[in-house]
Amino acid sequence: VLLDKLGIKLSIISFSILMIGGHSMFAFGFSYKSYWPMFFGRFIYAIPAESMRIAQNSIITKWFKGKELAMALGVTIANEFLGSLLNFLIVPIIAENFSATGAIWAGSIVCAVCFIFGFIPYCLILKFRKKSKSKIQITQEMSGVIIEDESISISNLKKFPKVFWMLSLFNCMYHFVIYPFFAMNSQYLIDYMDYDQTDANMMTSIFGAVCFLSPIIGYTIDRFGYGGILLSVAGIIQAIVYALYFYTGVPIWLCITFFGLCFSFVSPALVSIVPLLLEESLTNIGFTIYFASQNLGFALGSIIAGKMVDLYNWQSVFILWICTSAFCGILALICNLFDPRINHTEIEHSKEKLNIENNEDQEETIDQITEPLLI
Repeated sequence: VLLDKLGIKLSIISFSILMIGGHSMFAFGFSYKSYWPMFFGRFIYAIPAESMRIAQNSIITKWFKGKELAMALGVTIANEFLGSLLNFLIVPIIAENFSATGAIWAGSIVCAVCFIFGFIPYCLILKFRKKSKSKIQITQEMSGVIIEDESISISNLKKFPKVFWMLSLFNCMYHFVIYPFFAMNSQYLIDYMDYDQTDANMMTSIFGAVCFLSPIIGYTIDRFGYGGILLSVAGIIQAIVYALYFYTGVPIWLCITFFGLCFSFVSPALVSIVPLLLEESLTNIGFTIYFASQNLGFALGSIIAGKMVDLYNWQSVFILWICTSAFCGILALICNLFDPRINHTEIEHSKEKLNIENNEDQEETIDQITEPLLI
């Protein structure tokens, strides 16, 4: 709602400033070993960081609507994992050669650089909009077009189809499984497979490297559709690979490669389905719910998996992950049967919507012509 009120461009600038401030506060608290600045710094940083992802996806949805939307969203997902992979590999090097404090402050510098890169296109777009705004207003006045802003209300949630909520549950449960695995796998390899820290980190980084296939998977979804089927296939394959990973001698690198491949299926498919199910005015709220369910799954999954390792063993965690992955595959299959739109392409969806609008315009024109004859 805040994103809709402020507008995407102003929101991005505001969120970027808050991210810099929040991370700098965290770094300050870390430097002086002060808990509360660190706590509030992470809190301030986390809120705009997630909102930034919503704004980013909203911009991409507007730019690529009716085009290669899934591929564009796949590129953003690949970039996110590139950042995570670089952080995973570079931060320990900085901390080892300099200090942990230096590594934390390096994050603040990265936030500032990102703000600069985001502010430059903002200025260019603003300059272009000022030049074109008067032309658009003149055209609208001459054509008699009146644009009314849709009111933003929580009651709009009633317009969300049931399959959207089912896919939100899928999103929550899928990330309940996959993110904790990515976060805990290095420790599992150290405890259970006798890896050292460096080798465990390198093995786990295969997951992020494979996620660079997301743009290719997204392009395939744009061309052929079947995003919903990919969700179901990814859930079932992931359950099988979890079982092979823990109970058999299948090479670890091969299993982690399949985990990354499944994630490359799920991420662009899920994000590209949101505009297929929702009206354009509701996509911001839809993405908000999408990321909220994702973060809820990640938070609950990390807490529960960590507690199960402490209280029981790794086997109990993998049984939970196997069952949850299988549930996701079955839930996605039900969504496919419930609403076939999730297997359409964005191009097909735009053409269908355009045909419906054209048919409505034709019917209205026919009514206007035949009404005087009936009188």
